[in-house]
Amino acid sequence: MSLSAETAPELVADRLPLRHPVNRVPAEELSPNPRFYYSPSSLPGFAEEDLRFLPQRVRPMTVSCVCRRKESDVPYRAQRFIHAANLRLDVPVSVHFSEQLTDDLRHALEDATLTALDTIIERCLRLKVDFLLLSGNVFLESDRSLRARLAMQRGFNQLREAEIPVFVLPGEGDPPESWRKIPEMPDNVTVCYPSSPEPEYLVRDDEAVASVSSSMWYGAADSFGIQVIGRSDTGRDPVRIGVVSRARFDESRKMESLKGAADEELLAGMVEDTPSAALDHATFTVAEYEESFRDYIEQLMTEGHLNYVCYMGELERRTLSLAGGKVHCPGTTQPRSQIECDAGTCSLVTIDTEGEISIEQMNTSAVDWKNIDLFVDSDATLNTSLEQMKAQLLEQPYNDSDRVWAVRWTVRGPLPVIQNFVEEDLELAVTVELEEFEIRGQRLRLIHEVRTLPDPWEVPDKDSQAQQFADLLTEDAMVSRRKL
Repeated sequence: MSLSAETAPELVADRLPLRHPVNRVPAEELSPNPRFYYSPSSLPGFAEEDLRFLPQRVRPMTVSCVCRRKESDVPYRAQRFIHAANLRLDVPVSVHFSEQLTDDLRHALEDATLTALDTIIERCLRLKVDFLLLSGNVFLESDRSLRARLAMQRGFNQLREAEIPVFVLPGEGDPPESWRKIPEMPDNVTVCYPSSPEPEYLVRDDEAVASVSSSMWYGAADSFGIQVIGRSDTGRDPVRIGVVSRARFDESRKMESLKGAADEELLAGMVEDTPSAALDHATFTVAEYEESFRDYIEQLMTEGHLNYVCYMGELERRTLSLAGGKVHCPGTTQPRSQIECDAGTCSLVTIDTEGEISIEQMNTSAVDWKNIDLFVDSDATLNTSLEQMKAQLLEQPYNDSDRVWAVRWTVRGPLPVIQNFVEEDLELAVTVELEEFEIRGQRLRLIHEVRTLPDPWEVPDKDSQAQQFADLLTEDAMVSRRKL
Protein backbone atom coordinates (compact mmCIF):
# COMPACT_ATOMS: atom_id res chain seq x y z
CA MET A 1 0.00 0.00 0.00
CA SER A 2 1.29 3.49 -0.78
CA LEU A 3 0.04 6.99 -0.04
CA SER A 4 0.62 10.24 -1.89
CA ALA A 5 -0.77 13.76 -1.73
CA GLU A 6 -3.89 14.88 -3.51
CA THR A 7 -1.71 16.68 -6.00
CA ALA A 8 -0.40 13.40 -7.42
CA PRO A 9 -3.31 10.94 -7.69
CA GLU A 10 -3.11 10.99 -11.47
CA LEU A 11 0.48 9.74 -11.37
CA VAL A 12 -0.54 6.84 -9.16
CA ALA A 13 -3.55 5.98 -11.29
CA ASP A 14 -1.52 6.08 -14.48
CA ARG A 15 0.89 3.48 -13.15
CA LEU A 16 -1.83 1.00 -12.20
CA PRO A 17 -4.28 -1.14 -14.16
CA LEU A 18 -7.86 0.06 -14.06
CA ARG A 19 -8.91 -2.95 -11.97
CA HIS A 20 -7.08 -1.47 -8.95
CA PRO A 21 -9.30 1.32 -7.55
CA VAL A 22 -7.89 4.53 -6.12
CA ASN A 23 -9.77 5.45 -2.94
CA ARG A 24 -9.37 8.86 -1.28
CA VAL A 25 -9.55 9.10 2.51
CA PRO A 26 -8.75 11.92 4.99
CA ALA A 27 -5.25 11.50 6.33
CA GLU A 28 -6.31 12.35 9.89
CA GLU A 29 -8.42 9.19 9.99
CA LEU A 30 -5.38 7.00 9.40
CA SER A 31 -3.60 5.47 12.40
CA PRO A 32 0.21 5.34 12.50
CA ASN A 33 1.38 2.27 10.67
CA PRO A 34 5.02 1.58 9.79
CA ARG A 35 3.88 -0.48 6.80
CA PHE A 36 2.67 2.66 5.06
CA TYR A 37 5.07 4.69 2.99
CA TYR A 38 4.45 8.39 2.49
CA SER A 39 6.04 10.47 -0.22
CA PRO A 40 8.14 13.33 1.29
CA SER A 41 6.88 15.69 -1.39
CA SER A 42 3.37 15.23 -0.07
CA LEU A 43 4.22 16.50 3.45
CA PRO A 44 6.33 19.68 3.30
CA GLY A 45 8.31 20.52 6.42
CA PHE A 46 9.03 16.94 7.41
CA ALA A 47 12.26 15.07 6.76
CA GLU A 48 12.11 11.71 5.04
CA GLU A 49 13.37 9.88 8.14
CA ASP A 50 10.49 11.40 10.15
CA LEU A 51 7.85 10.01 7.83
CA ARG A 52 7.66 6.43 9.03
CA PHE A 53 4.10 7.21 9.96
CA LEU A 54 1.79 10.20 9.78
CA PRO A 55 1.62 12.21 13.06
CA GLN A 56 -1.88 12.82 14.37
CA ARG A 57 -1.20 16.56 14.78
CA VAL A 58 -0.77 17.10 11.07
CA ARG A 59 -3.58 19.19 9.61
CA PRO A 60 -6.26 17.26 7.71
CA MET A 61 -5.39 16.64 4.13
CA THR A 62 -6.65 14.28 1.43
CA VAL A 63 -4.42 11.48 0.26
CA SER A 64 -4.77 8.80 -2.37
CA CYS A 65 -4.81 5.23 -1.08
CA VAL A 66 -4.02 2.48 -3.57
CA CYS A 67 -5.18 -0.94 -2.40
CA ARG A 68 -4.05 -4.09 -4.18
CA ARG A 69 -6.09 -7.18 -3.52
CA LYS A 70 -4.18 -10.41 -3.14
CA GLU A 71 -5.04 -13.15 -5.58
CA SER A 72 -5.70 -15.53 -2.69
CA ASP A 73 -8.32 -13.13 -1.27
CA VAL A 74 -10.74 -13.51 -4.20
CA PRO A 75 -13.50 -16.11 -3.73
CA TYR A 76 -12.97 -17.86 -7.07
CA ARG A 77 -10.47 -18.20 -9.84
CA ALA A 78 -11.62 -16.55 -13.06
CA GLN A 79 -12.37 -19.01 -15.83
CA ARG A 80 -14.47 -19.59 -18.91
CA PHE A 81 -15.69 -22.66 -20.69
CA ILE A 82 -17.93 -23.70 -23.56
CA HIS A 83 -21.10 -25.55 -22.64
CA ALA A 84 -22.76 -27.67 -25.34
CA ALA A 85 -25.51 -30.28 -25.26
CA ASN A 86 -27.63 -32.46 -27.53
CA LEU A 87 -25.00 -32.85 -30.24
CA ARG A 88 -26.59 -36.15 -31.41
CA LEU A 89 -23.67 -36.88 -33.69
CA ASP A 90 -24.33 -38.47 -37.09
CA VAL A 91 -28.09 -37.85 -36.97
CA PRO A 92 -29.24 -36.52 -40.38
CA VAL A 93 -31.14 -33.26 -40.77
CA SER A 94 -34.59 -33.17 -42.35
CA VAL A 95 -35.62 -30.28 -44.64
CA HIS A 96 -38.33 -29.66 -47.25
CA PHE A 97 -37.30 -30.31 -50.86
CA SER A 98 -38.89 -29.07 -54.06
CA GLU A 99 -35.95 -30.21 -56.18
CA GLN A 100 -33.84 -33.26 -56.82
CA LEU A 101 -31.40 -34.03 -54.02
CA THR A 102 -27.80 -33.75 -55.19
CA ASP A 103 -24.88 -35.65 -53.67
CA ASP A 104 -23.27 -32.48 -52.29
CA LEU A 105 -26.48 -31.41 -50.59
CA ARG A 106 -27.12 -34.89 -49.22
CA HIS A 107 -23.61 -35.03 -47.72
CA ALA A 108 -24.07 -31.57 -46.18
CA LEU A 109 -27.29 -32.65 -44.46
CA GLU A 110 -25.84 -35.97 -43.29
CA ASP A 111 -22.70 -34.30 -41.91
CA ALA A 112 -24.46 -31.32 -40.30
CA THR A 113 -24.15 -32.58 -36.72
CA LEU A 114 -20.50 -33.53 -37.29
CA THR A 115 -19.83 -30.08 -38.76
CA ALA A 116 -21.39 -28.54 -35.65
CA LEU A 117 -18.93 -30.52 -33.51
CA ASP A 118 -16.04 -29.21 -35.61
CA THR A 119 -17.30 -25.68 -34.98
CA ILE A 120 -17.34 -26.27 -31.22
CA ILE A 121 -13.79 -27.64 -31.26
CA GLU A 122 -12.60 -24.68 -33.36
CA ARG A 123 -14.18 -22.22 -30.90
CA CYS A 124 -12.52 -23.94 -27.95
CA LEU A 125 -9.11 -23.72 -29.63
CA ARG A 126 -9.52 -20.15 -30.82
CA LEU A 127 -10.84 -18.81 -27.51
CA LYS A 128 -8.43 -20.93 -25.43
CA VAL A 129 -11.13 -21.88 -22.95
CA ASP A 130 -10.35 -23.62 -19.68
CA PHE A 131 -12.48 -26.66 -20.54
CA LEU A 132 -15.35 -28.00 -22.62
CA LEU A 133 -18.53 -29.14 -20.87
CA LEU A 134 -20.84 -31.58 -22.69
CA SER A 135 -24.15 -32.23 -20.92
CA GLY A 136 -26.10 -35.10 -22.40
CA ASN A 137 -26.91 -36.72 -25.75
CA VAL A 138 -23.49 -36.29 -27.33
CA PHE A 139 -24.43 -39.32 -29.44
CA LEU A 140 -27.40 -41.69 -29.60
CA GLU A 141 -26.43 -45.11 -28.35
CA SER A 142 -29.41 -46.66 -30.13
CA ASP A 143 -27.90 -45.69 -33.52
CA ARG A 144 -24.58 -47.46 -32.87
CA SER A 145 -22.88 -44.98 -35.19
CA LEU A 146 -19.19 -45.58 -35.85
CA ARG A 147 -18.89 -42.18 -37.55
CA ALA A 148 -20.12 -40.50 -34.39
CA ARG A 149 -17.48 -42.28 -32.28
CA LEU A 150 -14.67 -41.45 -34.71
CA ALA A 151 -15.67 -37.78 -35.01
CA MET A 152 -15.89 -37.48 -31.24
CA GLN A 153 -12.48 -39.10 -30.73
CA ARG A 154 -10.94 -36.84 -33.37
CA GLY A 155 -12.29 -33.72 -31.70
CA PHE A 156 -11.19 -34.84 -28.23
CA ASN A 157 -7.68 -35.50 -29.51
CA GLN A 158 -7.49 -31.99 -30.96
CA LEU A 159 -8.38 -30.56 -27.56
CA ARG A 160 -5.85 -32.83 -25.86
CA GLU A 161 -3.07 -31.43 -28.02
CA ALA A 162 -4.11 -27.95 -26.86
CA GLU A 163 -4.31 -29.16 -23.21
CA ILE A 164 -8.04 -28.40 -22.96
CA PRO A 165 -9.94 -30.83 -20.69
CA VAL A 166 -13.39 -32.19 -21.54
CA PHE A 167 -16.07 -33.00 -18.95
CA VAL A 168 -18.95 -35.22 -20.04
CA LEU A 169 -22.29 -35.55 -18.26
CA PRO A 170 -24.14 -38.60 -19.68
CA GLY A 171 -27.75 -38.09 -20.76
CA GLU A 172 -30.72 -40.15 -21.87
CA GLY A 173 -29.40 -40.81 -25.38
CA ASP A 174 -25.86 -41.59 -24.21
CA PRO A 175 -26.27 -43.32 -20.83
CA PRO A 176 -23.26 -44.05 -18.61
CA GLU A 177 -23.06 -47.65 -19.85
CA SER A 178 -22.44 -46.46 -23.41
CA TRP A 179 -19.51 -44.28 -22.32
CA ARG A 180 -17.95 -47.16 -20.40
CA LYS A 181 -17.94 -49.22 -23.59
CA ILE A 182 -15.80 -46.71 -25.50
CA PRO A 183 -12.20 -47.96 -25.53
CA GLU A 184 -9.10 -45.78 -25.35
CA MET A 185 -10.73 -42.52 -24.38
CA PRO A 186 -8.21 -39.63 -24.54
CA ASP A 187 -6.76 -38.78 -21.13
CA ASN A 188 -8.15 -35.22 -21.26
CA VAL A 189 -11.74 -36.55 -21.21
CA THR A 190 -13.49 -37.09 -17.89
CA VAL A 191 -16.90 -38.75 -17.78
CA CYS A 192 -18.88 -37.80 -14.67
CA TYR A 193 -20.89 -40.89 -13.78
CA PRO A 194 -23.99 -40.53 -11.58
CA SER A 195 -22.81 -43.49 -9.50
CA SER A 196 -19.64 -41.67 -8.46
CA PRO A 197 -19.98 -40.27 -4.91
CA GLU A 198 -17.46 -37.50 -5.49
CA PRO A 199 -17.12 -34.86 -8.19
CA GLU A 200 -14.43 -34.60 -10.82
CA TYR A 201 -12.01 -31.68 -10.47
CA LEU A 202 -10.27 -29.30 -12.82
CA VAL A 203 -6.84 -28.57 -11.32
CA ARG A 204 -4.67 -25.60 -12.25
CA ASP A 205 -1.32 -24.95 -10.50
CA ASP A 206 -2.12 -27.59 -7.87
CA GLU A 207 -5.41 -25.84 -7.09
CA ALA A 208 -8.93 -27.16 -7.72
CA VAL A 209 -10.59 -24.37 -9.69
CA ALA A 210 -13.78 -26.22 -10.74
CA SER A 211 -15.69 -29.35 -9.81
CA VAL A 212 -18.21 -31.17 -11.99
CA SER A 213 -20.61 -33.77 -10.67
CA SER A 214 -23.51 -35.74 -12.12
CA SER A 215 -24.71 -36.97 -8.74
CA MET A 216 -26.18 -35.38 -5.62
CA TRP A 217 -22.78 -34.77 -4.03
CA TYR A 218 -22.43 -32.21 -1.26
CA GLY A 219 -18.78 -32.56 -0.22
CA ALA A 220 -16.40 -34.76 1.73
CA ALA A 221 -17.51 -36.22 5.05
CA ASP A 222 -16.06 -34.88 8.29
CA SER A 223 -14.98 -36.92 11.30
CA PHE A 224 -18.62 -37.39 12.35
CA GLY A 225 -19.66 -38.65 8.90
CA ILE A 226 -21.59 -35.49 8.11
CA GLN A 227 -21.41 -34.25 4.53
CA VAL A 228 -19.71 -30.85 4.38
CA ILE A 229 -18.40 -28.54 1.69
CA GLY A 230 -14.63 -28.64 1.39
CA ARG A 231 -12.36 -25.72 0.57
CA SER A 232 -9.06 -25.60 -1.26
CA ASP A 233 -5.76 -24.98 0.49
CA THR A 234 -5.67 -21.42 -0.88
CA GLY A 235 -8.99 -20.56 0.76
CA ARG A 236 -10.71 -20.15 -2.60
CA ASP A 237 -13.69 -22.29 -3.49
CA PRO A 238 -13.80 -24.17 -6.77
CA VAL A 239 -16.65 -23.28 -9.09
CA ARG A 240 -19.14 -26.08 -8.48
CA ILE A 241 -21.10 -27.42 -11.44
CA GLY A 242 -24.02 -29.81 -11.05
CA VAL A 243 -26.97 -31.15 -13.02
CA VAL A 244 -30.74 -31.03 -12.78
CA SER A 245 -33.56 -32.41 -14.88
CA ARG A 246 -37.29 -32.86 -14.63
CA ALA A 247 -36.79 -36.63 -14.70
CA ARG A 248 -34.64 -36.47 -11.58
CA PHE A 249 -37.11 -34.14 -9.92
CA ASP A 250 -40.00 -36.49 -10.70
CA GLU A 251 -38.02 -39.41 -9.34
CA SER A 252 -37.16 -37.59 -6.12
CA ARG A 253 -40.79 -36.48 -5.73
CA LYS A 254 -41.98 -40.04 -6.23
CA MET A 255 -39.51 -41.41 -3.69
CA GLU A 256 -40.52 -38.73 -1.21
CA SER A 257 -44.20 -39.53 -1.61
CA LEU A 258 -43.56 -43.27 -1.24
CA LYS A 259 -41.52 -42.64 1.89
CA GLY A 260 -44.26 -40.45 3.30
CA ALA A 261 -46.88 -43.08 2.56
CA ALA A 262 -44.73 -45.78 4.16
CA ASP A 263 -44.35 -43.70 7.32
CA GLU A 264 -48.09 -43.17 7.50
CA GLU A 265 -48.73 -46.89 7.07
CA LEU A 266 -46.20 -47.69 9.76
CA LEU A 267 -47.82 -45.29 12.19
CA ALA A 268 -51.27 -46.62 11.39
CA GLY A 269 -50.13 -50.22 11.81
CA MET A 270 -51.01 -51.09 8.22
CA VAL A 271 -49.30 -53.99 6.50
CA GLU A 272 -50.74 -53.70 2.99
CA ASP A 273 -48.60 -52.12 0.26
CA THR A 274 -50.50 -49.28 -1.43
CA PRO A 275 -48.17 -47.54 -3.87
CA SER A 276 -51.08 -46.08 -5.84
CA ALA A 277 -52.23 -44.14 -2.80
CA ALA A 278 -48.73 -42.77 -2.39
CA LEU A 279 -48.71 -41.48 -5.95
CA ASP A 280 -52.15 -39.91 -5.59
CA HIS A 281 -50.95 -38.19 -2.45
CA ALA A 282 -48.36 -36.24 -4.48
CA THR A 283 -50.69 -34.87 -7.18
CA PHE A 284 -49.77 -31.36 -8.38
CA THR A 285 -51.34 -28.78 -10.63
CA VAL A 286 -49.15 -27.32 -13.38
CA ALA A 287 -48.48 -24.14 -11.40
CA GLU A 288 -47.72 -26.09 -8.24
CA TYR A 289 -45.45 -28.44 -10.16
CA GLU A 290 -43.40 -25.58 -11.65
CA GLU A 291 -43.12 -23.87 -8.27
CA SER A 292 -42.07 -27.12 -6.63
CA PHE A 293 -39.50 -27.73 -9.38
CA ARG A 294 -38.01 -24.28 -8.85
CA ASP A 295 -37.85 -24.85 -5.09
CA TYR A 296 -36.12 -28.16 -5.78
CA ILE A 297 -33.46 -26.41 -7.89
CA GLU A 298 -32.90 -23.70 -5.28
CA GLN A 299 -32.51 -26.31 -2.55
CA LEU A 300 -30.08 -28.26 -4.71
CA MET A 301 -27.95 -25.18 -5.35
CA THR A 302 -28.05 -24.05 -1.72
CA GLU A 303 -27.20 -27.37 -0.11
CA GLY A 304 -24.56 -28.21 -2.70
CA HIS A 305 -23.13 -24.68 -2.88
CA LEU A 306 -23.50 -24.96 -6.65
CA ASN A 307 -22.63 -22.01 -8.86
CA TYR A 308 -23.74 -23.42 -12.21
CA VAL A 309 -26.31 -26.11 -12.91
CA CYS A 310 -26.71 -27.88 -16.26
CA TYR A 311 -30.38 -28.19 -17.13
CA MET A 312 -30.71 -31.52 -18.95
CA GLY A 313 -33.40 -33.45 -20.74
CA GLU A 314 -34.72 -30.75 -23.10
CA LEU A 315 -33.73 -29.24 -26.46
CA GLU A 316 -34.95 -25.70 -25.80
CA ARG A 317 -32.37 -23.11 -24.83
CA ARG A 318 -33.15 -21.56 -21.46
CA THR A 319 -31.51 -19.80 -18.53
CA LEU A 320 -32.75 -19.45 -14.96
CA SER A 321 -30.98 -16.90 -12.75
CA LEU A 322 -31.13 -17.61 -9.03
CA ALA A 323 -29.43 -16.10 -6.00
CA GLY A 324 -26.81 -18.84 -5.89
CA GLY A 325 -25.96 -18.89 -9.58
CA LYS A 326 -27.44 -19.88 -12.92
CA VAL A 327 -29.31 -22.86 -14.31
CA HIS A 328 -28.71 -23.18 -18.03
CA CYS A 329 -29.43 -25.36 -21.04
CA PRO A 330 -27.53 -24.35 -24.20
CA GLY A 331 -30.11 -25.99 -26.49
CA THR A 332 -28.98 -28.21 -29.35
CA THR A 333 -25.92 -27.67 -31.51
CA GLN A 334 -27.78 -28.73 -34.68
CA PRO A 335 -31.57 -29.06 -34.91
CA ARG A 336 -32.83 -32.11 -36.78
CA SER A 337 -35.72 -30.08 -38.20
CA GLN A 338 -37.30 -26.67 -37.92
CA ILE A 339 -39.79 -28.10 -35.44
CA GLU A 340 -37.02 -28.13 -32.82
CA CYS A 341 -35.65 -24.63 -33.51
CA ASP A 342 -34.32 -22.44 -36.33
CA ALA A 343 -30.61 -22.70 -35.45
CA GLY A 344 -28.22 -24.62 -33.22
CA THR A 345 -26.27 -23.00 -30.41
CA CYS A 346 -23.79 -23.56 -27.62
CA SER A 347 -22.78 -21.20 -24.80
CA LEU A 348 -19.60 -19.44 -23.75
CA VAL A 349 -19.75 -19.23 -19.95
CA THR A 350 -17.51 -16.73 -18.17
CA ILE A 351 -17.07 -16.69 -14.37
CA ASP A 352 -15.15 -13.85 -12.73
CA THR A 353 -13.29 -13.85 -9.41
CA GLU A 354 -16.44 -12.82 -7.52
CA GLY A 355 -18.45 -15.71 -8.92
CA GLU A 356 -20.51 -13.59 -11.32
CA ILE A 357 -21.59 -15.66 -14.33
CA SER A 358 -22.21 -14.36 -17.84
CA ILE A 359 -23.47 -16.54 -20.70
CA GLU A 360 -22.93 -15.72 -24.37
CA GLN A 361 -24.84 -17.51 -27.13
CA MET A 362 -22.76 -18.92 -30.00
CA ASN A 363 -24.22 -20.30 -33.22
CA THR A 364 -22.94 -23.75 -34.18
CA SER A 365 -25.38 -25.24 -36.69
CA ALA A 366 -24.40 -25.97 -40.28
CA VAL A 367 -28.05 -25.97 -41.39
CA ASP A 368 -30.22 -23.00 -40.42
CA TRP A 369 -33.85 -22.25 -41.17
CA LYS A 370 -34.99 -18.82 -42.33
CA ASN A 371 -38.61 -17.62 -42.38
CA ILE A 372 -39.00 -14.61 -44.67
CA ASP A 373 -42.13 -12.70 -45.68
CA LEU A 374 -42.21 -11.17 -49.17
CA PHE A 375 -44.79 -8.44 -49.79
CA VAL A 376 -45.53 -7.72 -53.45
CA ASP A 377 -47.55 -4.94 -55.09
CA SER A 378 -50.16 -5.17 -57.80
CA ASP A 379 -47.55 -4.35 -60.47
CA ALA A 380 -44.98 -6.92 -59.26
CA THR A 381 -43.41 -9.28 -61.78
CA LEU A 382 -41.45 -12.48 -61.44
CA ASN A 383 -38.10 -10.79 -62.14
CA THR A 384 -38.65 -7.91 -59.72
CA SER A 385 -39.76 -10.35 -57.03
CA LEU A 386 -36.61 -12.45 -57.52
CA GLU A 387 -34.45 -9.35 -57.09
CA GLN A 388 -36.39 -8.47 -53.96
CA MET A 389 -35.85 -11.98 -52.61
CA LYS A 390 -32.11 -11.80 -53.23
CA ALA A 391 -31.90 -8.47 -51.40
CA GLN A 392 -33.75 -9.89 -48.40
CA LEU A 393 -31.46 -12.92 -48.29
CA LEU A 394 -28.40 -10.69 -48.11
CA GLU A 395 -29.93 -8.92 -45.10
CA GLN A 396 -30.30 -12.13 -43.09
CA PRO A 397 -27.89 -12.70 -40.18
CA TYR A 398 -25.02 -14.98 -41.14
CA ASN A 399 -22.77 -17.13 -38.96
CA ASP A 400 -19.40 -18.64 -39.78
CA SER A 401 -20.77 -22.13 -39.16
CA ASP A 402 -23.55 -21.80 -41.77
CA ARG A 403 -23.35 -24.15 -44.76
CA VAL A 404 -27.01 -24.56 -45.78
CA TRP A 405 -30.02 -22.28 -45.42
CA ALA A 406 -33.48 -23.80 -45.65
CA VAL A 407 -35.56 -20.75 -46.55
CA ARG A 408 -39.33 -20.72 -46.17
CA TRP A 409 -40.89 -17.88 -48.15
CA THR A 410 -44.37 -16.54 -47.51
CA VAL A 411 -45.37 -14.40 -50.50
CA ARG A 412 -48.20 -11.98 -49.74
CA GLY A 413 -49.98 -9.74 -52.21
CA PRO A 414 -53.06 -9.20 -54.39
CA LEU A 415 -54.79 -12.34 -55.56
CA PRO A 416 -54.18 -11.76 -59.33
CA VAL A 417 -50.43 -11.38 -58.73
CA ILE A 418 -50.34 -14.50 -56.57
CA GLN A 419 -52.15 -16.45 -59.27
CA ASN A 420 -49.59 -15.33 -61.86
CA PHE A 421 -46.74 -16.47 -59.61
CA VAL A 422 -48.35 -19.89 -59.23
CA GLU A 423 -48.77 -20.23 -63.00
CA GLU A 424 -45.15 -19.16 -63.62
CA ASP A 425 -43.91 -21.61 -60.94
CA LEU A 426 -42.24 -19.11 -58.62
CA GLU A 427 -40.73 -21.86 -56.45
CA LEU A 428 -38.88 -23.39 -59.41
CA ALA A 429 -37.62 -19.97 -60.51
CA VAL A 430 -36.31 -19.22 -57.01
CA THR A 431 -34.60 -22.62 -56.83
CA VAL A 432 -32.80 -22.06 -60.13
CA GLU A 433 -31.89 -18.37 -59.73
CA LEU A 434 -31.06 -18.40 -56.01
CA GLU A 435 -29.46 -21.81 -55.63
CA GLU A 436 -26.39 -20.54 -53.79
CA PHE A 437 -24.33 -17.44 -53.14
CA GLU A 438 -21.09 -16.50 -51.41
CA ILE A 439 -20.81 -14.62 -48.11
CA ARG A 440 -17.44 -13.69 -46.58
CA GLY A 441 -15.71 -16.10 -48.91
CA GLN A 442 -17.94 -18.98 -47.78
CA ARG A 443 -20.17 -20.86 -50.24
CA LEU A 444 -23.73 -21.05 -48.91
CA ARG A 445 -26.26 -23.52 -50.31
CA LEU A 446 -29.94 -22.49 -50.39
CA ILE A 447 -33.04 -24.69 -50.22
CA HIS A 448 -36.33 -22.90 -50.91
CA GLU A 449 -39.93 -23.51 -49.98
CA VAL A 450 -42.49 -20.99 -51.27
CA ARG A 451 -45.97 -20.46 -49.87
CA THR A 452 -48.40 -17.93 -51.32
CA LEU A 453 -50.96 -16.02 -49.31
CA PRO A 454 -53.32 -13.53 -51.01
CA ASP A 455 -54.30 -10.33 -49.28
CA PRO A 456 -57.62 -10.51 -47.38
CA TRP A 457 -60.57 -8.90 -49.08
CA GLU A 458 -63.74 -7.31 -47.78
CA VAL A 459 -67.27 -7.75 -49.05
CA PRO A 460 -69.57 -4.74 -49.48
CA ASP A 461 -71.93 -5.91 -46.75
CA LYS A 462 -69.98 -5.75 -43.49
CA ASP A 463 -72.68 -7.71 -41.66
CA SER A 464 -72.82 -10.53 -44.15
CA GLN A 465 -72.05 -14.09 -43.12
CA ALA A 466 -69.02 -14.21 -45.43
CA GLN A 467 -67.46 -11.14 -43.81
CA GLN A 468 -68.15 -12.48 -40.34
CA PHE A 469 -66.38 -15.70 -41.28
CA ALA A 470 -63.41 -13.77 -42.71
CA ASP A 471 -63.13 -11.75 -39.50
CA LEU A 472 -62.81 -14.95 -37.50
CA LEU A 473 -59.82 -16.18 -39.50
CA THR A 474 -56.52 -15.20 -37.92
CA GLU A 475 -53.35 -14.77 -39.94
CA ASP A 476 -51.78 -17.83 -38.35
CA ALA A 477 -54.80 -19.92 -39.29
CA MET A 478 -54.58 -18.73 -42.89
CA VAL A 479 -50.89 -19.59 -43.08
CA SER A 480 -51.48 -23.02 -41.57
CA ARG A 481 -54.34 -23.70 -43.98
CA ARG A 482 -52.17 -22.68 -46.91
CA LYS A 483 -49.42 -24.99 -45.70
CA LEU A 484 -51.81 -27.94 -45.61
